[in-house]
Amino acid sequence: MTSDEILREFEPPALFHGRRWGSWTLDVERRCLVYDAWSEVRGNGSGITQGVPQYTAYLGSPEIDLDCIRDSAGLLDWIFQIEGKTWATARVTKDLLSAFDAIFSPQQHLCSGGGSKVIQNPKAFLKRRFAPVGKPDGPVRDAA
Repeated sequence: MTSDEILREFEPPALFHGRRWGSWTLDVERRCLVYDAWSEVRGNGSGITQGVPQYTAYLGSPEIDLDCIRDSAGLLDWIFQIEGKTWATARVTKDLLSAFDAIFSPQQHLCSGGGSKVIQNPKAFLKRRFAPVGKPDGPVRDAA
C-alpha cells in the first residue's frame, strides 16, 4: 500500500456533523446548513425507545433546510436569497457556494451539461451523502 493510499484510507469524510465553511455549519442530524451557528446539546440521552437520544445541534439564523433543495432552481433560490441580505459579504456567499458544492455536487446531481435534474428523494440522497464513515454504506466521495 502506498503512502497516498494510506492517507486516503484515513482521511476524514468530506461531510460530517459540524463541518464548517467559513460561517456556515452543517448540522447532519437536522440536515440543514446554519449561518453563524452555536452548538447546543439536545435530547435526553435515554435512547430511542425511551426518548430522544442526545446529540449536538447547531443552531443559528438563517437555517437552510437541505431536504427542500430538489433541483438547481431550489439551490439558486437560496444562493440569491442569501446574496441579497445586507450581512452577506462576498465571503459569506462564497462559503455558501463551497458548502453547496460539497453537499450536493451540483454539476453531477442537479445540472450537468446545462440540463436540469431533480433529486427525487432529498432525504435519502442526503443520508447517503452523510452516512457514517467505516460502515459498508459509508459517505459518498466524489472523484477528485
